[in-house]
Amino acid sequence: KSLIEKKMTKPIIVINGDVLNQINFTSLLNFHNEKRSIATMCVRDSEFNVPFGIVNIQNDKIIEITEKPSQKHFINAGVYVLDQRALDHLETGNRVDMTDLFNKLIGLGHKTVAFPVGEYWTDIGSLNDLQKADEDFKKTFSGRTKFRG
Repeated sequence: KSLIEKKMTKPIIVINGDVLNQINFTSLLNFHNEKRSIATMCVRDSEFNVPFGIVNIQNDKIIEITEKPSQKHFINAGVYVLDQRALDHLETGNRVDMTDLFNKLIGLGHKTVAFPVGEYWTDIGSLNDLQKADEDFKKTFSGRTKFRG
């Protein structure tokens, strides 16, 4: 809101600057509107293989040992749709993380929904990720999008 000076009449899409994706934004906006959500977060399946045995303990007693389990979670994909009603909860001049905004909206009882992403998506959080994204971009996006520098 602090950077948006006028009221928005339609939802806006906010994308983290460190993700590369092929999300179908028409499908995303349709989903957001059909769900009548104040805010929609794109999420992605993520699986993490714990390289050690996990020991479940209660009062010093070993209850269970699971050797090198796999954990599955939805992760925040860094792509969001926000209604003006969500933007109204931002304070002028104050920086806010999207997760903080979502938690605030949830705490106030507003409807927020998750849009599962099945299309290509990658986070660019390290130099190795950037190199992989560059390779992916050349393969996945070549001929579809032209950038002028």
